Amino acid sequence: MTVKEAAVSEALNAKAGRIVGMVLVLLGASAALAFGFGGATIYSSDSGSTIALPSTEVGTAGTAVAFTISGVSLTPADGLLTVTAPAHVEISADGASWGSSFTVAYTGAFLPSATVYVRLAEISSPGLYGGTVIISGGDADSVYQSASGTVTYVPEYASAEISILEAEPYLENDPITLRISNIVDQYGFPYDPQSIEYSFDGIIFISLTLTGAPLYSIEYTYANYGDKTIIVKIDSSNILTLGITVWYVPIYATATFQLTPNPSFLQNCPITASISSIKDQKNLDYVPTSSKIRFETSGGGLVYEESLGNCSGGCSATTTFNTPGNYIVRFDVDGSERDSEAFAILADTTDPTVTIEQAGSQVDPTNASPITFAVLFSEAVTGFETGDVTLSGTAGPTTDTVTETGPMDGTTYLVAVSGMTGDGTVIADIGSGAATDIAGNPNAASTSTDHTVTYDATAPTVRTVVNDTPLMTESDLTQHVTATFDEVMDTRVSPTITFSHGTLTSKHDGAWSAGDTVWTETFSLADHNEQIPVVNIEIAAAVDVAGNAIVPFIEQGAFAIDTGLPLERNTSRSLAVSVRIEDADPVLIWPINDEEAQPLGEHALCAVLASSTVTAFLVDIKDEQSCPVLDSWIHVFFYSVDLSTRPESLSLVTHWIVHCDREARNYPIGIDTSTLAPGYYDIRLVYPGGEPQDIRIQVTGK
Repeated sequence: MTVKEAAVSEALNAKAGRIVGMVLVLLGASAALAFGFGGATIYSSDSGSTIALPSTEVGTAGTAVAFTISGVSLTPADGLLTVTAPAHVEISADGASWGSSFTVAYTGAFLPSATVYVRLAEISSPGLYGGTVIISGGDADSVYQSASGTVTYVPEYASAEISILEAEPYLENDPITLRISNIVDQYGFPYDPQSIEYSFDGIIFISLTLTGAPLYSIEYTYANYGDKTIIVKIDSSNILTLGITVWYVPIYATATFQLTPNPSFLQNCPITASISSIKDQKNLDYVPTSSKIRFETSGGGLVYEESLGNCSGGCSATTTFNTPGNYIVRFDVDGSERDSEAFAILADTTDPTVTIEQAGSQVDPTNASPITFAVLFSEAVTGFETGDVTLSGTAGPTTDTVTETGPMDGTTYLVAVSGMTGDGTVIADIGSGAATDIAGNPNAASTSTDHTVTYDATAPTVRTVVNDTPLMTESDLTQHVTATFDEVMDTRVSPTITFSHGTLTSKHDGAWSAGDTVWTETFSLADHNEQIPVVNIEIAAAVDVAGNAIVPFIEQGAFAIDTGLPLERNTSRSLAVSVRIEDADPVLIWPINDEEAQPLGEHALCAVLASSTVTAFLVDIKDEQSCPVLDSWIHVFFYSVDLSTRPESLSLVTHWIVHCDREARNYPIGIDTSTLAPGYYDIRLVYPGGEPQDIRIQVTGK
């Protein structure tokens, strides 16, 4: 080993306060060789050896040592020798002024003696420092004087690494090994702490008087889980921390085991065993590696077994028992039986019950087919099928179709009824024995809250139309129209009422009454046709509660308008009627035609002497035919006649509408002549589809 290698080795093992560096200065051999040969020569007092510079601490210059130099045969005769220091070394000619070089004067080619002071300079870090002091000049070979020294320091802790040897996860009750490594001082050299303090969950362990081990470790076992902070103090004041999470190994502790339904278990009925609320030793949710439910007879015979995996969030097994008796269920978690429960299966002797009601979507009344009913059994049944429903009601239903619906467990069905032979009610019932449960018990007869639906496929009709003012005047053209229907109507739909002519200036909201069979609406009329004083009313768009729309209905000659125009005789034969005057003596049957007319007055067709009683006229239908289907009315306008004017002037006394007497096949017209002043009166008859016809009568005194 060389001297330099030995110095490095020494530095690596340095302790606090000892030398960690050494400087070597190798003396050049030329100085010794030059001596005694008569040429220019420089000499060093320590030639051939290394000057040992006193050690010093970091940041402090070292103590000086001295050696002497001399020279002979130097040229020129008077000159200077130069002394140069290596790095980290200072030199001085007087021991007071320090630097990296200085000069020494000589005369007469001779330097008798000069002192060179050498020391370590102020150095900021420890280590091995030194080199060669070079003396040159005087045309002599340079002299190399070696010098070495060390820079020492007091080591202080700087940093360390803290770790756990075992890999994660860290489990409670399993030991962990805490290691402190790479402990270095302020200069990065290995540092030997004087003490290390370890703290685990507030429990402190102290290691004292440590010796140069490169690794320091301690073993500790956590008895509980959670987030942990390990605290390490080096030399009482230097703190290191390490956060870890300690886990625990969950172990099955408890669970909830249950049998349903409870408390009665019937043969052939599903029985469910369930495991839930599985907890570990910390009362936290536990996920087992396996679970199993096993049903056995009381003697241990296997009935049913189901493996349920990890049963995360709970699990269950369902089976049925065909045979009454005593049984037991066993619950297995993580390969071990955790609970068991004995139970009994009872014989099922209860008949299933059934209800049948209108289906939730069924409209009542309705004009649509089929009509649907919902069927619900108290338990699962089999054998319930098309044809098992008893149908009745005035609508004469003939066909039922049975379909099972959700949840498809044998309890829920839909019945569709069709083949109605007329309007009326549709009633659905289920007789006893239509189906059986799993145990073979037949169902009891059905019960119902509402198992009747009204079927109505016939359009409604308007029974009557009444207007409060059969004769309207120019001063008041407001008309109140009331339409009476033959059945209850859908109040969500308002009828439309239109007039044969005239412009509606306003229309007020209508209203239903009389159990939604009567519709009343108010109208105001303008711009009517003065040449056609009779107005027809058309009623349409109404719908009954079953959804049937009415056929538009027209009330011919529903009301008339007094235009104030004079009446002219019209000899048209389009009105095929005759007039019979019953209170005449004899009774007159007077055809209205020109050939047989016996006029009395300018426009008269006939005349009658009337007493102060009611005078009745019967307008007979020609050839005694039946009343018309639609045109079953006559408008009667009664005017007083003033014969003194030319032309004669007419004043409307009253107006009314006469409907056909279908049995007598005539239109009865009655006039209370007792209230009339003697004089002449015209009766104008307006028949649908024909021109107006006039009859003149004379009212006399008694």
